[in-house]
Formats: sequence, structure tokens, C-alpha cells
Amino acid sequence: MPATPTLRRLSLLPVGALAALVLAGCGKDEAPPAPLPPQVVVEQVAVRDLPLTLAYPARVSGSRVVEVRARVTGVVTERAYTEGQPVKAGDLLFRIEPDTYQAQLDQARAQTALQQATITNAQAEYDRLKALVEEGAVSRREFDAADAALRQAKAGTAAASAAQKTAQLSLGYTEVRAPVAGIASKEAVTAGNVVNGSATSGGDLLTTIVQADPAYVEFSVTEPEFLRLRELSQGDDSKLAVRVTSGSTCATDGRVDFTDTFVNAQSGTVRARAIFDNKDGCLVSGQFLAVQVTGLSIPQAIAVPKTGVLFGQAGAMLWVVGADNTVQPRPVKIRETWETSWILDEGVQAGETIVVDGIMKVRPGAPVVPLTREQDAAQKAEAAAKKQQAQQQPSEQQAEQPAQEG
Repeated sequence: MPATPTLRRLSLLPVGALAALVLAGCGKDEAPPAPLPPQVVVEQVAVRDLPLTLAYPARVSGSRVVEVRARVTGVVTERAYTEGQPVKAGDLLFRIEPDTYQAQLDQARAQTALQQATITNAQAEYDRLKALVEEGAVSRREFDAADAALRQAKAGTAAASAAQKTAQLSLGYTEVRAPVAGIASKEAVTAGNVVNGSATSGGDLLTTIVQADPAYVEFSVTEPEFLRLRELSQGDDSKLAVRVTSGSTCATDGRVDFTDTFVNAQSGTVRARAIFDNKDGCLVSGQFLAVQVTGLSIPQAIAVPKTGVLFGQAGAMLWVVGADNTVQPRPVKIRETWETSWILDEGVQAGETIVVDGIMKVRPGAPVVPLTREQDAAQKAEAAAKKQQAQQQPSEQQAEQPAQEG
């Protein structure tokens, strides 16, 4: 049958045009399906006390650092302690040649005995003349002389006793003993050298004792943080707890026992000190540490995760989820940072729900699918398990094929 003119014209059209005509004959184009609402992680706004944690570099020092100095002049004959080892209060550290001071003590004792004899003689003369002057056998002038001699003898005895005590002390100072318990440092003067114990010069340094238990940990606080700590602690430093975060493996915790009363004009900081129990000597004087100060909290504050806050030309804002699961932007006023959150002064109220993850997926007035952090974590874990299972299946099939061929 010969082709009609109409069929002849259709056969001349391109294949694409023919397909379009066929589709056009089937009916009107259908609209694409609407996209599903995005899933976002949400959190409910709450008012609560926020624990305050501040970190500082610090340095350990002994609670007592005592310089052991010579109190008499002489030759050092012996070092009686082991350098760098603990000593107890009263332990012998050094000996200084005692011969000269022993001789001075012997001389002082002899002088005291002489004065004792003098006072005995003067007392007897006084008693004899006192009886005679009452009878009129001697003049008053002779009695007064005897009285003066007795007083002079008593004064001489007192002076001799004082000199004897001084000589006794000087002899005792030839044995240099530890004034406190602690770790004795390296000797500053070796045996055989002469040391000067003059009181005017303070005496030559022999060694140093560091009392490491308890140990002090010293650090500096910036002026704004110091004012904040003082406000929150109401001036009671004992509320501030301190723990070592790095620089030492010591498990002990301390407490603040001192803050200075002025701000250093050059550094703009305030000195602070914490006290730590250190019976095992874990903390070493001069050691550098990092510490955290805890024990205080910011009362009744609203904190929102930083991941939920956007910053633009108009300032900070976040997305608030309504009862119908639609989101709206809300400007907020930030007070300060706190860990991984912002503390807000204005913008949201307790009980409202905000988007904390997925803020780039939303737009004003659009619906969302809100998930808690737990639900989001569960979905991610499930997806990861399915992906791992899918990756394992091809490898298992490849392992089965050689077995079947064999």
C-alpha cells in the first residue's frame, strides 16, 4: 500500500521529534515531587548553673625555702648529710672547727666562777658591817662601801653568766643543724674552707633546705578573671579547687590559699597560690605545670552550642524550631564564651527548641525533621553498619567463586 502524504511527512521528522510528539499525545507533564524536609539536630534551651573552669600555667615551689648559713667563723671540717636527700629538723649538716669556741667557753666559765667567789666575799663583808653599823661600831660610810661592793659583785656575776651563755651558743653553732625538715640541696661550701659567720653579713651560705610537703603551686590570673573569681567566690578563696592537668602524673588535688591584693602594673595579672599535699614528693620545686581552677559556677545562665549560632552583618542569630516543626531565625545577644558554647543574655527563653547541627540545611519558615543527639548518633551508626556490610559482600562473593570453580 502506497504511503500517504501525511505518513511521508512524519517519516522525514527526526527520531527525537517523533518521541516528543508521542509523549505530548499521552497527556500533560507531571510536576516533580517536593523535597523531603531536612533532618537537623535540635536541643532544648535550659537555664542552669554552668561550672566555671579556668586553666593557667604554673610553677611548683616549696612551702618553705630555708637558707642554712654559718653563724660562727671557722674552718668547715665535715659535711654530715647526703646532698639531695631528705633531712629531719635537728639533723647535723656541717661541723665547723670548735677548738676556739671551746676555749672561749672554758674562759667564760672560769670568769663566772671568779665572780661567784667575789660575790661570796662581798656578801660576807656586807653582813658583818651591817651588824656593826647598827651597834655604832663602824661608820655609815664603811657600810655603804660594803653595800656597793656587793652590788658590783652581783653585776659582775650576771655579766660573766651572760658571757658564758654566749660562748656556749657559739660552741653550739659549730654544729650546723637543719632548722626544718625537707630536701637538703647541694653544699655551697666544701670542707676545708673558712666560712664567715658575722652577724652583720648574715653569714656565708652553706646549703638550702626546701620543705616540699606541703608544696605550693604558684600561677598568675588576669585582672578580669581575678575580678570574676572574687565575685563568684565572694572573697572566699577556699572555695577554689586546683588540679594538675599536665606536667606531672601526681593525682593529688589542691586548693587556693592565697591571692595577692594588687594587680601587677606591668603584666596586668594577680599572683595566686595553691597548696598541695606532697608526702610522696611527687611535686618538685621549680617544676612547670598546667593547672585548672574549679569549684565555682556561673549562676542561672543560658548556654547554647557554638555550632548552632550564625554570625552575619546584623550580628549573631540562631534557628528556633516551632511547634509545627518549622524554623525561624532569631537574633541573640552573646555575653561570653563557655567551653564549646555561647552564654546568651537575650534572644531565647528556657524551653524553646533550637537547631544545633545542620543549620546550613534550613531556611525561614521551612519544615524540618528534628532529631535529638541520641537519635542522630543512632542513625549514623546504623548507616555505617550498612555501609560496612555492603563492602564486605563483594569480597565474600569473590572468595566463593574460586571454591565453586574448584
